[in-house]
Amino acid sequence: MRKRIEKWLNHYSVRKKLIIVYIVCVVLPLIITDSIVATLFFRAEERKTEYEMKNIASAVKYDMEFAFGEAQRMTAAVYINKYLSDFLNKQYDSNLDFVSARHILTKNSVYENSYGFSDSNMVIYADNPSLVDGGYFKKINEIRTEPWYVNFQKSGRALQLQFYYDGKERKVSLIRKLNYFQDSDSEKLVKLDLGYNALLRNITKTEYSMPVYICDEGRILFSNAGSSQYTRNFEPYIRPKNTAYVETLSLYGNNIKIMVVREKNIAFQNVKNALPWTLLLLMFNILIPMLVMNIINHSFTDRLAQLSEVFDQTKIDQLAEIEDIKGQDEIAMLMSNYNRMVQRFNELIRSIYLGRLERQELDIARQKAELLALRSQINPHFLSNVLESIRMHCVIRNEKETALMIEQLALLERQNANWSKDFVMIQEEIQLIKTYLELQKYRFGNRLSYDVELESDCETYLIPKLTIVTFVENACVHGVEGKMTPSWIYVRVYTKDEQLVIEIEDTGTGISREQTDNLMERIENATIDILRKDSHIGIVNACLRLKLAVDEDIGIELESEEGMGTFFMIRIPLVSLKKSHGGE
Repeated sequence: MRKRIEKWLNHYSVRKKLIIVYIVCVVLPLIITDSIVATLFFRAEERKTEYEMKNIASAVKYDMEFAFGEAQRMTAAVYINKYLSDFLNKQYDSNLDFVSARHILTKNSVYENSYGFSDSNMVIYADNPSLVDGGYFKKINEIRTEPWYVNFQKSGRALQLQFYYDGKERKVSLIRKLNYFQDSDSEKLVKLDLGYNALLRNITKTEYSMPVYICDEGRILFSNAGSSQYTRNFEPYIRPKNTAYVETLSLYGNNIKIMVVREKNIAFQNVKNALPWTLLLLMFNILIPMLVMNIINHSFTDRLAQLSEVFDQTKIDQLAEIEDIKGQDEIAMLMSNYNRMVQRFNELIRSIYLGRLERQELDIARQKAELLALRSQINPHFLSNVLESIRMHCVIRNEKETALMIEQLALLERQNANWSKDFVMIQEEIQLIKTYLELQKYRFGNRLSYDVELESDCETYLIPKLTIVTFVENACVHGVEGKMTPSWIYVRVYTKDEQLVIEIEDTGTGISREQTDNLMERIENATIDILRKDSHIGIVNACLRLKLAVDEDIGIELESEEGMGTFFMIRIPLVSLKKSHGGE
């Protein structure tokens, strides 16, 4: 039957075919579908309302998880802060000793990054009678009778989120025990009071189309329906009959319900309001489509005839192009694509494509050769410094541990000199970094400390050899070497948002803003030709090799402050990286 219909239609013009399409696909479906429009409309409104309520609940849940997740990460920074733990455990002989120690602590950059959550307040309590109350630190004996402290102790949790009214205003607090290091028997905890109004603004500023109630144990914690006066106690929640959707959320010991209240059914009102327009559209469905069909007919037939004429003009050794292309629809695109095909075909005949391909291959070969020449310039000077330190150590102190240091140095030199493969797994690069830092620690002694963190999921990703270690070497030579006080070097490799993140941070001498801008400009504009003319290429060369390895799909951030240190962050999309299979 289908073949018979197609054969029958092939004898009709485009105009008659469009009329048939209009009758079969417009008029008849219009008559049939109008009889069920009302039912479908009401069902669609119902599904739309349900979908909207679910989206609102999901959005509120995401905002809550994000807000309290940020607070949790902030207290976690305090939780693992070794400097802070030692500060809280120390017994101070006088208030002046305490104030001096607190001043040193607050100058530590690691501690300063632990707080700063907008519209909030963090207080750290410790069972240490030598502490001086004020600022961020208080004695824990002064709050043992506070309701929030009693509730925290009864919960038995190490981390708890509390919503409570202190008699003046509503409070939202995240409380965490500081027992990570377990270096003393004294009790320590951190209490982060989040801004209630700031959390409420995150809900109300979105202007949800339906009332939303965020409840905990029968109380209204937050709402966009006028039930969140922060100066009053939490109001009880009575679930209305028209509540349609409930989303549950567990937050650090609290079972929170997100309730979205359904508005009145407005589907019937929408149908009534749209009735005049519906009748008008029905009238135009008869006259206007006929006029449009006639215009479309000419739009088709004229340009199809023009395309047919061009095919008739085709020669044996060259295709003719369409000189005048009208419109931007599919037929115009077809004519444009035909012109592009003609141009490519003619170029191929004249062997332009093959000539260009050969030139590209020669250019790639040249760049590879130049890159191989630059490899010898990477990391040229640190080995002599380490060897000299080992030699002097042996002469002055006659220490027997030199054999171990020489063994590590030999391993490092073998890795540096072996260029049989340009790419290595990140775990191999990290092992090389640890060996290098141990050698530098032998050189600098107590002036150098380091911390290297590598997520297990990142171990087998392949990167150009000696790229991360170049940043570490730069931190030692230009950061630690010029600073007489103890310094730290941090190396962190992890994944976030489908990206591989590499962080290299030091607390050394740092560089000026002008030097930072100059270095970033050299990194962003680096080419092989420029590096051949530059005598200081370590960091720039490493960045260029990373860019070439991932086709420029890389983000580099640099922050530095004189006297405080330097921070590098490298972001590479995971899709741009390869993984080693079987350790190869």
